[in-house]
Amino acid sequence: MTTTTSRGFGWRAAFIGGTSTIGISAFLGTLSSNLALIFYVSQGMSIEQATAKLTSTSISMFMFYGIIIEIFAGFIGGYVSAKYGTGHPIKQSLVSGSLWVIFLFVSYIGPSNPFVPSWNIVNSIALILLSSILGGYVFSKRT
Repeated sequence: MTTTTSRGFGWRAAFIGGTSTIGISAFLGTLSSNLALIFYVSQGMSIEQATAKLTSTSISMFMFYGIIIEIFAGFIGGYVSAKYGTGHPIKQSLVSGSLWVIFLFVSYIGPSNPFVPSWNIVNSIALILLSSILGGYVFSKRT
């Protein structure tokens, strides 16, 4: 695969890694949210109650699943970016993770997004960047 390079850096690869991270996260996040809603509704809650419980700011098992999804998606995106990039794998994966952070900020400032505590935002940014870098690091050690 050829990539657009600027001083040995593959911007296309970073974009592919970032978008794959966003796609994996969105797909698995939607899947786990829908399964959680089905679980809560099967326990006798209304859709409104189930949605309120799911979007509460308290730490729950489903928030833990979200963290696992962030780590997995970040790792895959960083690995993909490092694999197809032409520059340093860690830099490729860091830019890939940064694209996901930008997407995260855009989604947090949207008018339909519920309140998100600042500790959750900081946690997400750290997990995204560290897991993306880990993906690039694992790729660099495999080659």
